[in-house]
Amino acid sequence: MNENRRADMRLGTALAVFVEVRAADPVEGTPAEIVACSGVDLSAGGLQVELDRPLAVGSILRLGADSRGEAPVMYVVGEVRWSRQTANGHAAGFSFFDSDGTDIIAWKKFIAGQLAG
Repeated sequence: MNENRRADMRLGTALAVFVEVRAADPVEGTPAEIVACSGVDLSAGGLQVELDRPLAVGSILRLGADSRGEAPVMYVVGEVRWSRQTANGHAAGFSFFDSDGTDIIAWKKFIAGQLAG
């Protein structure tokens, strides 16, 4: 990704992230599929995750970010903007939506607090 196109300042802090790669289907009785991964390169508008599988670019997925006690788990919705294989698995970049019913405001406050240091 072109660094000059980034709108938000980035944090190199790692964060535990859970990505819902498949929603639960109550009709079929299948549970949601949740993948634990590491969030890196955090910003108010998105993050990069390191995980064990590729994600489809353009997918809209729900994520939970655990700040290890600095804030409650924050649930956001984001679009997979890019996905690629890495030496240790896969990486994907998410751009978050300002969606009602999510913790996007709490996420932005958390990032602002981290940047303020």
